Amino acid sequence: MTIAQIETLYSAAVAAMASEDWSAAISWLMQLQARLASIPNASRGGSGGNQAYTFNPQGLNDLLNQCRKEQAAKIAAESTVGPFQVSKVTYARATE
Repeated sequence: MTIAQIETLYSAAVAAMASEDWSAAISWLMQLQARLASIPNASRGGSGGNQAYTFNPQGLNDLLNQCRKEQAAKIAAESTVGPFQVSKVTYARATE
């Protein structure tokens, strides 16, 4: 996997987050996580200098968890129909 491929996956995840497409963002981030977990930290050199990527598994996990929370909030907001909400009510007789 090249650094350009890593950047492509991350850019796709960021674009999905920007459009609030949480399912796609999670999918892109999971692909990125799977690929980064299987390679060591990456670096490349060239005429413009050196570039290095250090894999931060906790940071990626935190980002995935945040996307999952946003996805759950969006699903919850979309499941409410109109201004009304349904609540469970249990009736009990008053004791004398």
